[in-house]
Amino acid sequence: MYNEFISFLKSYNLYNKEIVKNFFKTAFMYDYINDEDIIFNMCIYVINNDNVLIDLKPCVPYINNYKTMLINIHEYVHYYIMYKKLGKKIVIGRNCELLPMLYEKIFIMEKNDKELNDYDEELTNIIKREKNPDYIYALENREKLLNLFCKKKILKKNS
Repeated sequence: MYNEFISFLKSYNLYNKEIVKNFFKTAFMYDYINDEDIIFNMCIYVINNDNVLIDLKPCVPYINNYKTMLINIHEYVHYYIMYKKLGKKIVIGRNCELLPMLYEKIFIMEKNDKELNDYDEELTNIIKREKNPDYIYALENREKLLNLFCKKKILKKNS
C-alpha cells in the first residue's frame, strides 16, 4: 500500500523524497482497524509568537487500506504545503483545506471504490451539518478545480 501511496503522490507532482521521509519520521501513527479506532487525523502546525512556523506534527493511521491511504493523502498534502514554509511567517487562510480535499477527491475518483465513496459522502454530510467555513469553502471550490483538472486532462484516464 505504501508504494501505491508514493505512486499517487508522484502522479500529481506531490512527491519529494525529503518531505515524505520527514512526514513519516515525525508522524504519530496509529493502527486503524475500524472507525472506532480513529483517534484524530491532523497535521499540527507549531507556530511561535511571531507566527513563524517552527515545526509540523502529522497524526495519521498506518496505511493498510484505501481509507487509511486517503487519510494520509489529506494530511500529507497539508504537510507538503507547509513544509516549504518552515521557518517563515505564515497566515492560515480559509482555503487551507482546499488542496487536501481536492487530492482526496481525486484519489476517490481514481479508485472508484464503494467504501471510499461512502466515506466521502459521510464526510461531506458532516461538513455540511457542522458548517465549518474552511471545509465548506473547500467543498464548494474543489468541484471547480476538479472540472479544471478534467479539462486540462491532468487527472489519470481511469478517473
